[in-house]
Amino acid sequence: IALRIAVRASNSAQGAGPLFTVAAWVPKLAPHQSKEIRTDLDTGLSASQIPKPGNLRTEVRVTSQQ
Repeated sequence: IALRIAVRASNSAQGAGPLFTVAAWVPKLAPHQSKEIRTDLDTGLSASQIPKPGNLRTEVRVTSQQ
């Protein structure tokens, strides 16, 4: 499964762009199973500009399945 994950600040305005996006490939995923995804971020943001995890909202989209 190929995923596109957009990360936004939880208090961002409706229609505001994401802070950053991540593309990830999950080779196999069974029903009710989860996988950890690790990737480097090339956002142009410093760590201090990214809100704490409790103040983030994610949007996950499946971009392809095989």
